Amino acid sequence: MGAGLVHRVRAAAATTPGRMRLISLGVLACVALAWALGFYAVSHRQQGIRTVGTEVQPVVVESRSIQSLLSGADASAANSFLAGGVEPADQRARYLTNTRQAQDELAKAAAGGGASAKAQDAVRTIAESSATYVGLVESARANNRQGFPVGAGYLRRATALLNNTILPAADRLHEDSVLRLDAGYAAAGGIAATVGVLVAAVVLFVALVAAQVFLRRRTNRVLNVGLAAATGLSVLLIGWTLFSLVTEGSQVAAARDRADALNLLAQARVTAFRAKSDESFALIARGNGAAQYKAFDDAVAALGSPDSGKGLLAEAARRAAAGDEQASMNGAVAAFKSYLAAHANIANLDSNGASPQAITTALAAGPGTANGAFEAFDQAIQRVSVLTQQEFDGHIRSARGHITGLAIAISLAFLLVAVLVLYGFQRRIGEYR
Repeated sequence: MGAGLVHRVRAAAATTPGRMRLISLGVLACVALAWALGFYAVSHRQQGIRTVGTEVQPVVVESRSIQSLLSGADASAANSFLAGGVEPADQRARYLTNTRQAQDELAKAAAGGGASAKAQDAVRTIAESSATYVGLVESARANNRQGFPVGAGYLRRATALLNNTILPAADRLHEDSVLRLDAGYAAAGGIAATVGVLVAAVVLFVALVAAQVFLRRRTNRVLNVGLAAATGLSVLLIGWTLFSLVTEGSQVAAARDRADALNLLAQARVTAFRAKSDESFALIARGNGAAQYKAFDDAVAALGSPDSGKGLLAEAARRAAAGDEQASMNGAVAAFKSYLAAHANIANLDSNGASPQAITTALAAGPGTANGAFEAFDQAIQRVSVLTQQEFDGHIRSARGHITGLAIAISLAFLLVAVLVLYGFQRRIGEYR
């Protein structure tokens, strides 16, 4: 059978019309290759954008949000505990709001966490441990209201559960989502498929030119309208496809940068809440909080500052976009500096035997207080996060817009190219009848 096919091909190639038919099939094969690679590149990137923009990135944000909200709740619970008896209403309200929002974020993460066993296990651990955490805080609160010293033990157990179980589980959820996110970014902005389209385009262009040269020599016709039109359309089509893919890729890269900045802000917020909790636990120890103050200093060192050029805040400041985002980031840094100054006064009172005064100062709210400065810091960080999220969403929308409908357009356009190729060859083949 194979030998017969080879014989028929050789027989066809022995005549000029036969050679034209074989060459036309070769050109059509090049058209099909260019279409297949172009269609694959666009479809692959569309799937990557869906993965990044609507499937995985929200889970990445939710995992960090869970950490931030529960860390904030823990800081509020610890600060409230200092009051003894009935805690400050605003701190209690903040604790309840944060825990409720954390549950909402966990529900969304569970719905969008994917089929990964690691992600499912992390969600289950957070859910179960969060219920235990809330129970421990309520036990601490009830005992504290009655003046029982065991309340501090319940609160320490709650914080240990948060730091040793819940937050690490949220980290595992985050890490699992990041792996899926990286795969999405690779699909949405990878260059391999684009290079394939470029190579196929070159092959198709060479094939079309070579075919026209062959027909000109065989038929002494200067111009083949069908093939010339097919060549021009192919150049325009490939150029448009490559431009769309490159532009989409640059938007995906910009979105990834904003996502990294968003993650950095969340880490800074969690670290700051941990420092705030450490401050409260140091005061709960009433003069014996050296270990907690050391933990506070370690958290502050991790945060750093733009002045030092090191730490989470310094990196976040470098990544902040010009305008409102940078202004809000500067406000966050200034507020945190104010908080550190207020903390230094609190720590100084506590270390010099004036724990009651230190606690009163730590509980104070409003401008000029530690709580007021920390609240200003947190609000500024959240503003930066909102602006950064908006930029991420904008880049993803732009990336999606550059290739929306492109796969269908490529299919229709290459079909027209194939028709023009057949028309151009058929006109010449028909002259031999």
